[in-house]
Amino acid sequence: QITTGRNLYDQILNTRSALQNALQVGMYDDYINLAEEYTQLYDLFAQSCQLLSDSIGLAAEFGYRTKEVEDAEQLLTELTILHNIQAALQTGGYLEGNQPSDLPANSIVLEALNEAYGPTDGFELTTELSHYIVTKAYHIICIRGAIQVLNAEHAHLEESVQEADQGIGFDTPELVSAKELLECIHDTLARMEEAEDKVEQELLEVAVATAEQYFYENENVERVRQLRDRVIELNEESRQALWNFDKNRMEQVYADATAIRLSTPHFEKIKGYLSFSEEDFLKLEIKKAKEIGDEDRKIRVSIRLKELTLDTFGNMFGVLQFKSLRTPKDFAAQKLVTTDRKKLAMGMMYWTKHPIHTSLTDIEDPLALKIAKKAFKNVLGYMMDKKYPYPSTLAQEFIQTGIDNPQVRSELYCQIIKQLTEHPVPANKQRGYHLLALCCNNFPPSPDFENYLEMYLRNVPEASSKYIAALRDVQYGIQKTTAPTPDQIDSFVSDFFNPGNPTGESKFCIPKELKTSQYPDSFFEDPSNLFLETEIEVA
Repeated sequence: QITTGRNLYDQILNTRSALQNALQVGMYDDYINLAEEYTQLYDLFAQSCQLLSDSIGLAAEFGYRTKEVEDAEQLLTELTILHNIQAALQTGGYLEGNQPSDLPANSIVLEALNEAYGPTDGFELTTELSHYIVTKAYHIICIRGAIQVLNAEHAHLEESVQEADQGIGFDTPELVSAKELLECIHDTLARMEEAEDKVEQELLEVAVATAEQYFYENENVERVRQLRDRVIELNEESRQALWNFDKNRMEQVYADATAIRLSTPHFEKIKGYLSFSEEDFLKLEIKKAKEIGDEDRKIRVSIRLKELTLDTFGNMFGVLQFKSLRTPKDFAAQKLVTTDRKKLAMGMMYWTKHPIHTSLTDIEDPLALKIAKKAFKNVLGYMMDKKYPYPSTLAQEFIQTGIDNPQVRSELYCQIIKQLTEHPVPANKQRGYHLLALCCNNFPPSPDFENYLEMYLRNVPEASSKYIAALRDVQYGIQKTTAPTPDQIDSFVSDFFNPGNPTGESKFCIPKELKTSQYPDSFFEDPSNLFLETEIEVA
């Protein structure tokens, strides 16, 4: 019994010595360096756990149970928890800082760390190392969770980083990386805010590129991206619309830009041009149409310019003001024998049933004068003021005269106007309008009579727009060489004076798709290089 007692005593002494040795934690005093360096800590964990397991095993061999044994068991559990947490901290975190190679959330693994951290709930920690690692694990869990929802809400990461900065007390790599990432998000948000406020293409492009660089994606980024795309689209359209001087496109793109507060030198230029009077704008549009080679557009704009001019100065273009028209005195003087020269002069531009003795306009060429006098007989015959057979044939001859003899075209128009003025017979007068329409449809007047004729046509009693439309088609279309046949004349008159179709429009006035050209590189940045030719623009 004495021997047995002595052996038990020795066993207790050995066990207590082993326990006391195992419970030594002084090697963990440099806990921060150990926790952050990892490798040495794992070796110390292994040594401590081995000593604790061995000492606990010794005590278990003979049922030895004391507070030292309980402390050893507690420390063994504690170190095992720390080992698992430390292992989980080593993987599944975001460590790329401000240079992510993928969506940061994709690198996050939380399950293993949550599982390792779970046993700390209600567990009494005994070492500073334990408090540091467990506190660090808590904040890293918060940071990882915040990174997982970063694109939806960055405020969680701000809170997690701020709390971790205070709670951990050391810039552990995962915290440093989160801080750098958060700075990137702040930079992205600032760029987005500035870009949306200023609505500038370069700022928007940089803001979106920054967000994409950091794999930051949410509805706010998408909104800025859509604004960027819209601004790029409108900026390009502004250059295209302005370069081609397309008013409809300019108005539309300016309205679209104004709606999103977009302003560039090109839009300011567009705004200036849109404030021009219609006449000043059209003058520049003709210039651009000429540069582009858009003949249809040039003609259409020229016609509109003429309309505006006549709207303003039409009172200057009465037929009697035509500078090539003879004076009544000169007209009467050309008659060698007359009983009332004053009456002849006063009736120069009024209806007569007699042939004219000379031209109404200044014609010096004897042959042309002869042609003019003969043509008037065709007018009398077609209008039934003289009895001639085949009136439609007379109209055909009259038209052919105008086609073949450009020098007397204005004279021919003046002859018809003369006969329409105060004609006493309505039916005959109507045939005069028929002849006027036929002429408008087959040959133009001389350029110096165009405005006078158009002002007269504006005031004909019916189908005014049809006369003008026919005249413009002839002025700007392919010149005719042959007058219509009598049957064609009759058919034309029937169609032209159809009461069911009282208006007309020249094919040259109908808007067509504009020809366009690509702007040069110099125009991309500087809209002042709008016109190729160096001319003074309309102020």
